[in-house]
Amino acid sequence: MYIVNGQIIHRRRGSRRVQTSHFLWLVALFLGLMIPLRSGYAVEIEVRSLSAADGQAKAMVSLYGKANKGSKLKVQVSGEGEPVTLVSKATLSPIHLGMIVDGASVCRGLKVDTAVQKLLASLPRLIHKSSRLTVIAFAGHSLEVLAQSVPLTDIGRVHFQCDARAISGSPEKALGRFIVTDDDENFPKVAWLFSSGNLRLATPALQSLKKSKVPLDVFLYNKPLAAVLAPVAQEQASGLNPGQYHFEVVAPAELDAAAQYLNVTAALPRSLAGGRADMKFSAMNGEEAIVSTTEVITVPASPTAGLFTLILQVTGILVAVALLAYVLYRVTRRRRCITCGRALEAGRSQCAFPHEKLEAALVGHWLQLKVGKRDKPAALKIDRDVIEIGTHRRSRIPLVKPKALRRACLARIHRIPLANGKSVYRMEAVPARGYGSVIRNGQPVVSGRNLAHGDEIQIGNAKLKFVLQQEVP
Repeated sequence: MYIVNGQIIHRRRGSRRVQTSHFLWLVALFLGLMIPLRSGYAVEIEVRSLSAADGQAKAMVSLYGKANKGSKLKVQVSGEGEPVTLVSKATLSPIHLGMIVDGASVCRGLKVDTAVQKLLASLPRLIHKSSRLTVIAFAGHSLEVLAQSVPLTDIGRVHFQCDARAISGSPEKALGRFIVTDDDENFPKVAWLFSSGNLRLATPALQSLKKSKVPLDVFLYNKPLAAVLAPVAQEQASGLNPGQYHFEVVAPAELDAAAQYLNVTAALPRSLAGGRADMKFSAMNGEEAIVSTTEVITVPASPTAGLFTLILQVTGILVAVALLAYVLYRVTRRRRCITCGRALEAGRSQCAFPHEKLEAALVGHWLQLKVGKRDKPAALKIDRDVIEIGTHRRSRIPLVKPKALRRACLARIHRIPLANGKSVYRMEAVPARGYGSVIRNGQPVVSGRNLAHGDEIQIGNAKLKFVLQQEVP
């Protein structure tokens, strides 16, 4: 307890536990600090080579800084149409790496030998495992080949030491030695030059380097000379191919993450074939987007593009003709009954044959008892295979015979049984001189017609109707 203004105040028991909210804030702060450190994306992107063929763009991209292996690069393509962003998985490409190290006296003071050994140990992470390695040290007018076209599995045998007595010399001889080195694997060559201050190459050396097209990455580990040597690097870069020369100022402790070389393949839109395309590559450094310079390429037209277009056009024409022929066939075809195979009449969606096992009958007026009185309705059940209608004695329907004309058969109705037990009905007209024609549904019957339920028939002075399922007395 303690006394304030004459009053006794008891001190509350303090809690030594950390509140949950405070703990979560501490964890969030720790993760927020660690994410930028572990992001590991490139701090600079440079396109070393770019070509387009067969509808694909292939590029060799350098990532400078601590770039993750197998990073995904965004490729932005723009041409005649709107810009298109493609996401392509970048893969490490096998190379023949030549490390040319300046081992002069400054090297010993900055402990570059320790940094180079650390860089050699990290090479399997930076470049493809199938790559080859050549290490050449130079100081003054002498050079020493420490490794020549060895696989990465043998880099543990390479040891570099600085020369404390020598002064920095020209890297021309060491660089020329690496350029003319034969590579049995035919891997593309990439040269790394670690210098303490001597960067200048003579004109013949620059011409030889330009002709070889070997990319040269110059890392100056002597930072006090950066401002003086930056114009020299720009002058040499202007004398080489675009993208062939790269200048970087690094601390010796940062040499273990010099650069990565990635192969990127992206499919190009068909609209760019035979035209110009502008391409940019981008990655993310935390929340900041890093974008390369715009590279302009000419996309060649595919040799099969014309043939492919012609095939598409011919196929489209054939499909259109086939569709038109099918429509004409559907409209003008003579449809047939799927049961009996007989042709359907125009305007009918069903066969005129009543394919039902039902009783059929003829209903109408045909009995003329007295002159001046109406005929009585009657019905005739079709219970035979053939029924004759006329003015003769065998007619089931007695028609009035006109005077001065002989008796005759005017029509026959055939009941044709099918194999499935059902029946179909067909009416046959018999030409009779002086009696007129047999009419069915307002149309004269020339030879024969199929009968369907509800057909209206007129024979002589009789008007009949063909019905099914009619109760006939």
